[in-house]
Amino acid sequence: MLSEKNKDRLIRFLIVSGFIAAVLAAVEGRVEWVSSLCGFLGSGCRETEHVTLLKVPVALWGVAFYILLGAMLFFGRNVLFLAVMAGAGFELTLISAMVEMKIVCFFCLVNLGIVFILVLLTFDQPRMWQALTLTFFCFLVSDHLLLTSRAVSHGPVSVKAPEPSVVAVVGDREIKIRELEGPLSTKIYKLNNQIYALKKDRLDDLINTKLIEMDALEKGLSPEIVTYKIMSEVQVSDGEVESYYKEHLGDFSEWKGSVDELKARIRQFLIANRTKETMDAYTKPLREKYPVTVFLTPPPLPVTSVSEGDSPALGPADADVTVVEYSDYQCPSCRKAHDITKQIKKEYSGRIRWVFKDFPLDRHKNAKNMAEAARCAGEQGKFWEYQDILFSSNKNADQKELVRAGETLGLDPVVLNDCMDSDRYVHLVEKDKKEGREAGVSSTPTFVINGRMSPGYLNFKAFSNLIEQELNKSL
Repeated sequence: MLSEKNKDRLIRFLIVSGFIAAVLAAVEGRVEWVSSLCGFLGSGCRETEHVTLLKVPVALWGVAFYILLGAMLFFGRNVLFLAVMAGAGFELTLISAMVEMKIVCFFCLVNLGIVFILVLLTFDQPRMWQALTLTFFCFLVSDHLLLTSRAVSHGPVSVKAPEPSVVAVVGDREIKIRELEGPLSTKIYKLNNQIYALKKDRLDDLINTKLIEMDALEKGLSPEIVTYKIMSEVQVSDGEVESYYKEHLGDFSEWKGSVDELKARIRQFLIANRTKETMDAYTKPLREKYPVTVFLTPPPLPVTSVSEGDSPALGPADADVTVVEYSDYQCPSCRKAHDITKQIKKEYSGRIRWVFKDFPLDRHKNAKNMAEAARCAGEQGKFWEYQDILFSSNKNADQKELVRAGETLGLDPVVLNDCMDSDRYVHLVEKDKKEGREAGVSSTPTFVINGRMSPGYLNFKAFSNLIEQELNKSL
């Protein structure tokens, strides 16, 4: 049994928690990270945002309710139980509305749990029937007003009409938008990044043009003449074209045209890059002279949820930042990224949790065997050291070479070989890959940093910035 002192502390904690949940529900449509959280958990929060009681959003009623409970702790403790029971009636109305609308509102469920616990903590048996009557009365009144408010605000509603989160109905089964977009989130993010890059290039050109016009007019010159002078300085020699062609010869294996046509395209590409560099260099001081404010922003990283499960992990379990790495031992970009991840682990040692997930690509025939070998090395306490060898060794190593690699770390070769023969880690590797696909992973490497998914190679600065953003949130 709780002492009265501890009971009071728990009641205060629940009231504060409920107040925070109500405030978050109220700002769901205005604060990006709250919207992202709600979007990941479903569309219920977004849809209940428009439900009102006496033309006041239900979230604001929740805020007022917890403020009232807080005041009663100090000035009306004798009626606190009745107030909690009245609130329970309103919560039952919201649950009834969710059932009717076929949605799940995360914050509504949180508040229901809080109110339920408050009922238990403040329960007063002598006034039980009085409190139950009050709960039933508040339920009837609020249910009537809530439905009336919906009808007035939105007109007739067909209960058979699909919700905005539903993209298809098969028989009596619904397909939700999160089922559609979840596994595609990385691909959608990459496409949005391509759109952003196109817009940014176009915006940079427009800004540079405006800067040159303003500067030329101030000097009494023609903007066209200034632009022509800048462009006339852009030159690409035959030697530069030939050098680029030789350096990137392997990238042109699928080229079907003649060598001369290819070199002509290389020249156009180099001229375009040189032109941009020259224009940027010319307008850089002008951006200080004529301040430029850019409102175009890159697309936000997709938000997902990944469990640690049985995967290898480093760092404290209660770290403020968890990084989940999806990788393939034969992937060139993963091998390049491994040098950076080692630096990151060292730089943030003790401050982050690092979880490794296998995502062997189908085109890398030996990647799955290498992933199993690393897991087997983990049985002898050398997973991370063995992983370092795999990322720097022969990409097509057979089982004998994988065993020999373990011997260099002092692993028992017989135990390692038997483990690989047993295939006991096949299901875990497949499980990682399946869960990764469901979370939106489609390529390697992919990093999930506190739920934010960043596909592709990251340099140290970019990686560090993402981690620092999450660390700053915990301050």
